[in-house]
Amino acid sequence: MLSCFTDVPAVSVYGHLTLGLVWGVLQCVLFVASAWRYETRSTRSGDLIEESLAR
Repeated sequence: MLSCFTDVPAVSVYGHLTLGLVWGVLQCVLFVASAWRYETRSTRSGDLIEESLAR
């Protein structure tokens, strides 16, 4: 099924920038942003538990 869409990533968006390259960069940005958000939220919720245990 994916063999039908082999030309889609090669579609030029702007100059040498292709749709496949834009998709790959967006996936990397989304991964880094979600990992950063998970890290900050887990640290914040973990700190509340530590504070309650310390009291």
